[in-house]
Amino acid sequence: MLRVSVSKQLIVAVDTLKQAKALLGAGVCIKIETLMRREGLRIVTTLMRQGFNVFADLKLSGTPHTLKGEGEGLRHSGVSYVTVMCSTGVSSMRALKQQLPDVCVLGVTVLTSMTEKERKETFPGFSPDRLVLHFADLAEEAGLDGVVASPGEIKLMREQFPRLKVVTPNIRPQGWVVEGDDQNLALSMTPSEALEAGASAIILGRPIVGHTNPKEAVRIVLADMASVVHWKETRSAWLK
Repeated sequence: MLRVSVSKQLIVAVDTLKQAKALLGAGVCIKIETLMRREGLRIVTTLMRQGFNVFADLKLSGTPHTLKGEGEGLRHSGVSYVTVMCSTGVSSMRALKQQLPDVCVLGVTVLTSMTEKERKETFPGFSPDRLVLHFADLAEEAGLDGVVASPGEIKLMREQFPRLKVVTPNIRPQGWVVEGDDQNLALSMTPSEALEAGASAIILGRPIVGHTNPKEAVRIVLADMASVVHWKETRSAWLK
């Protein structure tokens, strides 16, 4: 029961169809970016036929007219999630969401691969919290369903924007090492820590697809996630 529940909160990033096929039957959502840009919408159809929900991490950006067109193109694709850069502005984000009423459209605040130095160079004058709150405010004004935010921002999002879903990348299971990791590990959390903080869903890529047994990696991650769900359910029942 818990496994079914938490599997819907686990999104696995893949770069190839082979990596996705290794997760057949695992019950997770598949996140694609480069693969979708390379293969187009047909890859969404292929993955859905294999039983996956699809997270289209396109990080869209452009004018309202452009994003309206992007939304029209994605409307009947079957994707469950689409991402758009909050920096593209309220009008553009709203134009996209209006075309995708049945899709969870998420605004990307700040890329989790950014170092503190890069953030200061790109967004001078903004503290980390102020910058994320600014972008989340734009996402809410545009009517988006949620945001993609780093682990350290989950509680802030929950406090300031309770309506928005918070989907969190930069998740690393305790003790797992990823060769050539491009994430800011100083800001990472374990799966259970992210759910405990209030994440709606979490994203993992190479810790799972780079594992010698990806399905076993999923099982380990889900068990960690389920421990938090079980604790919350037990606490809720005890408090009633």
